Amino acid sequence: MSSDKLTKMKNSPIRKRIIATTVKLFNEHGIQSIGIDRIVGESQVAKMTLYKYFPSKDDLIAEYFQVICSNWFEQFETFINKNYLNDYNKLVGSFHYLKLSAQQNQSFRGIPFVNASFELVDSHHFLKGEILEQQEKLRKLFEKWAKNCTLKNPRQLSYSLLAILYGATVSASIEDFPEPFTHGIKTAQDLLDLHRN
Repeated sequence: MSSDKLTKMKNSPIRKRIIATTVKLFNEHGIQSIGIDRIVGESQVAKMTLYKYFPSKDDLIAEYFQVICSNWFEQFETFINKNYLNDYNKLVGSFHYLKLSAQQNQSFRGIPFVNASFELVDSHHFLKGEILEQQEKLRKLFEKWAKNCTLKNPRQLSYSLLAILYGATVSASIEDFPEPFTHGIKTAQDLLDLHRN
């Protein structure tokens, strides 16, 4: 298939509608509980049309994962870069971003690659490597910011901050209340102080 035809297919309004429907359904109901027939019905396309763009449900899952992670990181980095000038504050600001997301969004679901990891329990699932890559992307941001402000043991610190962030996110999702982020922010600040040179 020519590159022009591939570009045309990728930019097709029908393909975009299928993706938008898939994102909506997977976000609301989970990846495992939604089948192709539901996506076909709500996208208002023929099943053969869907298979033209996505030959299997796995192809749809891969596209969904790429879209939600790309959107999440874009929003996260935009917020951080707009509101925090120095890297120390960016580390703490990561918790503020999620707290604000939980406060402002009734359908708050936390961090997309963390959610995917919980749902796709098969250790051999094709997305496991992608999930790890997304986590590494966030962890390396933390490590870079920690190095830039000369905090001790930046790699160790980056993993510790991930653990606090994930714990606060899961707790806030379970409680449907952002208070865990308030405590997560305080814990992160205490940890950062311990790593000052």
